[in-house]
Amino acid sequence: MSALWSCALRGNSKAFDILHKELYPLVYKCILKSTKDEDAACDLVQDLFVKLWVKRCKIGPIECITQYFLISARSIVINHLRKRSIITISLDENLSTICALSPESVLIEKETDMILIETFQNALMVLPDRQREMLYMKFHKGYSHYEIEAITGIRYQSIANHLYRATIRLRSAMGEGTMPGIYFVLGK
Repeated sequence: MSALWSCALRGNSKAFDILHKELYPLVYKCILKSTKDEDAACDLVQDLFVKLWVKRCKIGPIECITQYFLISARSIVINHLRKRSIITISLDENLSTICALSPESVLIEKETDMILIETFQNALMVLPDRQREMLYMKFHKGYSHYEIEAITGIRYQSIANHLYRATIRLRSAMGEGTMPGIYFVLGK
């Protein structure tokens, strides 16, 4: 499926059509399970595939195609349900309660998380002490810039500069699409 997605990235609509035919039943089943409305499920699946086609260049290469489509399906369902005010879904709800993923997908997700956490920890260790301290206080402790200023005596703008530089370095080490703050939680 990765080869099909790569072809789709280059604008090959036939490759995307094959992906659509392969993934439609699974994505539809997951969306239907959440919405319990066949018409809405059909519409949401089509919206999802259209959105992924239109934004394919921004998305870029994907390693786990099925998992990406299922996670995207979950997101589109949550947005739909929020708009309709039909039901509230906790954002912390595990994806497996909406769509049963294969054991292989779960294992891949765990291994990917472990690799990202290790990469994050290595990148964190090469930061200057002050930047690492600012990141720790901001993301691990959850302090605002003003609270950090009160605790450390460092000016607000200096705190913002340290956090900005640290974030740039971490993103450079980990990849542009990452959000460094989440790895403080995952790495505990």
